[in-house]
Amino acid sequence: MLLEEINLLKSNKVDWSLIISVLALLASAATYLLHDRRLKKQERLINDHQIQKITQEHNENNKAMVKAHVVKHQKGKREIKVFNAGKAVAKNVNLEILTDLNGMSVDNYDIFPYEFMNPQEGTQFLIFLYEGPVNVIKVRTSWDDAHQPGNSYDQMLTL
Repeated sequence: MLLEEINLLKSNKVDWSLIISVLALLASAATYLLHDRRLKKQERLINDHQIQKITQEHNENNKAMVKAHVVKHQKGKREIKVFNAGKAVAKNVNLEILTDLNGMSVDNYDIFPYEFMNPQEGTQFLIFLYEGPVNVIKVRTSWDDAHQPGNSYDQMLTL
């Protein structure tokens, strides 16, 4: 009888150690799977962010941005500089003066439309002010670039 009880206890110890081992294995597997799932979610987020950043950089590298500004010279003489502030070539660059030019004359304005304007390049023309001109003129630059055709930018320029 004592021998049977010892064998029964031994078999119970084997069962408990087996159960504890299986539970430890299951806990390790669950921890690994949860950790792996979290890592994969982070990788997806990082990949999505990198793809978005690369796409945005690609779009920015294909965009031109044509602007104008005024340089004041001697009394009554203003120079309008039109330049490409973007990172891509601007094609078919045009500048429209949307304000009535009473009291002003424009010199060399017939250079527009400009065939193309490389990044950080530009051109200029002169405006001569006479009696009672307006202080501000509205201009619209328009251009095509690799990102999209038909871009435009409206500005108010202080003379």
